[in-house]
Amino acid sequence: MGVTVIYTNSLGKSVEFSEASGIRLTTLDGISKNEITLSESSVSNQIGTTVSGASIEPKDITLEGRFKYNADTRKKLLDVILPGVSATLRYINTRAGIDVYLSLIHISEPTRLRCI
Repeated sequence: MGVTVIYTNSLGKSVEFSEASGIRLTTLDGISKNEITLSESSVSNQIGTTVSGASIEPKDITLEGRFKYNADTRKKLLDVILPGVSATLRYINTRAGIDVYLSLIHISEPTRLRCI
């Protein structure tokens, strides 16, 4: 099999990127580790520190792919991947035994589609 990415928006609409769907990802960038900053404090007579807060830095995730032009496929992509609508990515790699979800808070850039 291989890699499958399922994009589901907060409205419940989804699109699958895989060889089987005919919409193939050529680049998936930005799903590496997040930068996390911990706030620590210590008081007198205390050994070590206490974590008083954590902040996770936002990051950009970029999906680039290809599909053979089909008006219905293009319409579905434009209907599902919407600026300003929260979404979830499900990344499945059957070869590596990975099945994880990534929450996307806000899609800030308009969808750009390139067809072959």
